[in-house]
Amino acid sequence: NNTITALGVGNNKIGDEGCRYLCEGLKTNNTITALNVARNNIGVEGCRYLCEILKTNNTITTLYLSDNGISAEGQKEMDALLQRNRERQERDKAAKLEAEKKAAAD
Repeated sequence: NNTITALGVGNNKIGDEGCRYLCEGLKTNNTITALNVARNNIGVEGCRYLCEILKTNNTITTLYLSDNGISAEGQKEMDALLQRNRERQERDKAAKLEAEKKAAAD
């Protein structure tokens, strides 16, 4: 399998601007499920970028954010978006299994 599913860029001090570039790159990615951006000096702006990407990139279900300048409110919004993505992934898996069962029965 040549597909990258986890990306770790923690402890790089990318800040809000680096977070913006990272999120730009994730806009078209549909394989990354886990993202580590811990200890990167990400603040309010970076939190906004991460929330925007979580709204459009449904594959990210795990996000490591420790030791950044993200408020409790920002964390709460990201948690809700990650939960939504997890639920979508579960629905997609269930639909795929059902389609496979139906195809096998035909």
